Amino acid sequence: MSIKPYASPPGGCVPWEYMEAAVMENCQVGLALTVTDGKLCPATGSTKPKYISMYGKPTTEGQQIPVIPVHANMKFVTRFSADASAVKVGDKVTIDESGLYATATTADGVLEIVSMDGTAADDEVIVRIT
Repeated sequence: MSIKPYASPPGGCVPWEYMEAAVMENCQVGLALTVTDGKLCPATGSTKPKYISMYGKPTTEGQQIPVIPVHANMKFVTRFSADASAVKVGDKVTIDESGLYATATTADGVLEIVSMDGTAADDEVIVRIT
């Protein structure tokens, strides 16, 4: 699984953009991305993603890859990386070290829980990036 678009604001169609990437051996569709030194790189922990990858292969320095920008009120579907039994709707959690999953860590969270299918590791969760 990864962080994939689930819903956008009414009438909103989010176009793909092409941006320069840093070297990423594990670039996948749904990888949370930020920009460092002018290049896309994974967003993990409490780093707020600015983009979501739409590219699924390793990248080379400066390679242009398709991404979607993160906008207010967009919702994304992902999975919990660990047991999240203490997490509830409205909490904000961090992004795991892969940049693909929601954690159960609420300190400095950037993924607001909108709904969830359960709280076990690998259960689906709908989030908003805040």
